[in-house]
Amino acid sequence: MNIVFFGTDKFAINSLEAIYNSKHKIVSIVTAPDAKRGRGLKETFTDIKRFALNYRLNILQPRDPNSNTFIEIL
Repeated sequence: MNIVFFGTDKFAINSLEAIYNSKHKIVSIVTAPDAKRGRGLKETFTDIKRFALNYRLNILQPRDPNSNTFIEIL
């Protein structure tokens, strides 16, 4: 089964990892856009994006996941 996974924080990592290690194929991962955080306002990635980068998975970071443009991409 092809899966598009939606998630942002480390709470979702266990589910994502279980799917990754299963017989299913993760087609894309949808997560929040990179944001500036902390005192220095350094741009940071979500935990899900770090996982996706580590495993070389396709990443989508829409500003509005309900937009028609994004839905057409899916």
